Amino acid sequence: MPVYTEEIMWCDAYEEEWWMRAFDGELSPDEEIMWQAHLKQCPACRLEWEAMVQVDTLLYDAPLVPSLPQDFTVRTVERVLHKQRLQQLLSFLGGFVIVMLSAIVIFTSLGGVVFSLEHAFLALYASRHLLLAALMRTVVGLLSTWQMFVPIVTLVSAIGFLLLMPNSVLATVAVVLVSRRRRKLAAI
Repeated sequence: MPVYTEEIMWCDAYEEEWWMRAFDGELSPDEEIMWQAHLKQCPACRLEWEAMVQVDTLLYDAPLVPSLPQDFTVRTVERVLHKQRLQQLLSFLGGFVIVMLSAIVIFTSLGGVVFSLEHAFLALYASRHLLLAALMRTVVGLLSTWQMFVPIVTLVSAIGFLLLMPNSVLATVAVVLVSRRRRKLAAI
């Protein structure tokens, strides 16, 4: 009498290799007779065999997947590239809007405070990291979107970098102006 296991659906009278050979029609006539006799006697193997035959029939009778048009790959790549370009442009425009809004917020919030050129220099110097980060995002967007602006953007970036970094022209001017103002206030 065959012993049934929990891991597989059929009994252990026949190995998995036997099932594959039987399913592929590779059994000898004597083996086929033994197999059919076993299927008549063993309900677990018979149910599993019928399920395998049903799945095979369904797969065999399933309609073929339609073939794709020849230009499918080219069109798909073009769509992906178009979406990437659009995302780059939107990123650039988003960065530009953020820079402009930041500048508007800074200048409107400091509008009542900025009475002299000295305060303007100090405000720009204090916000140099924010402005530099926004400028770099804009530069990267320009470089990836419009390659013909590379020399102009590089020049503007270099000038901005020189003006906004510590020990730069802008920092030196701000320090000189603050020193003069302090001397004037001390003299009064």
